[in-house]
Amino acid sequence: MNAAALDRIKTYLARLVENAMPRVDYFALYPCRVVYQNADGTLELQPDSTRVPGLSKVRIRHGLPGVAVKVSGGARVLLGFDGGSPTAPYAALWEFDGSKLIE
Repeated sequence: MNAAALDRIKTYLARLVENAMPRVDYFALYPCRVVYQNADGTLELQPDSTRVPGLSKVRIRHGLPGVAVKVSGGARVLLGFDGGSPTAPYAALWEFDGSKLIE
C-alpha cells in the first residue's frame, strides 16, 4: 500500500471517529447540577449536556479570596475548564439557591 492510500484511510478513520463521538468544547461553559459537596469543598457535578460526563472533585471558583461556600445538592452552576484543558475543571457563576457563605 502506498503512502497516499494510507493517508486516505487514516483520514477516513479520523472522520468516522469524529462523527461517532460527540465533541466537547473545553472553552465553553456547561450548565450543571450539583450532586453534592465533598468534605474538601470540591463538588460532584452532573452536566445537563450528555456530551460532558459527570465530574468529581471540581473546585469552586468564587472570585473572592478566602471565601468558602456550603453548597446544597441540586444547586445550579456553570462548569468551565481553565485554558480549555479537560484536566482543569472549575465551577462558577451560580444561580441563587439559598446556599450559605461560610466565613
